[in-house]
Amino acid sequence: MLFPPQSPMETFITTMSVRTLSCAAPFVLSDYSFLRAAITPDNLPTTLNTKLIRHLQDVVARGIFAEARAVYDGKKNLYSSVKLNLGPTDTATFDVPAPDRPARGDRPPKLYAIKIALVNTIGTELLHRFVEGKQSEDDRIKTALQALNIVIKMAPSLLYPTKGRSFFTPASINIDCIDGY
Repeated sequence: MLFPPQSPMETFITTMSVRTLSCAAPFVLSDYSFLRAAITPDNLPTTLNTKLIRHLQDVVARGIFAEARAVYDGKKNLYSSVKLNLGPTDTATFDVPAPDRPARGDRPPKLYAIKIALVNTIGTELLHRFVEGKQSEDDRIKTALQALNIVIKMAPSLLYPTKGRSFFTPASINIDCIDGY
């Protein structure tokens, strides 16, 4: 398809502002632990899984998570900036009571079994080399990027309402409205 040539008078420049949700995020050049969390039963909603992992870190196994808290993706993956002391096999199982349902009368609280196992150690030096253009992408790079993505998403997902990959912050106006990202 051919278009007729434009004269200099027909040239228009349109400007627009573009707002992006990005910023520089420095991270420590160290190794991170990639852990698998298996919660029994395995058909629980993501919000309950997150509450159970949070209760595990805050109450049940506070000593193991004392040095650094792990971030959780809501399904099966946990990432920690330090190696957790899970014993000689790098695996531990915990009975975690439901945080929202305390014991009633003679009925004990409902317990959920959470098994945490070390899967791998993620080195961030490869990620630095990848960002500098000195390393090609591979599975180790993807795992490191996934871990950083979960770290970035963890705080907003605990503070604000979420739906899928979006979180909603309160708007700064006097009506009940929220911004989604």
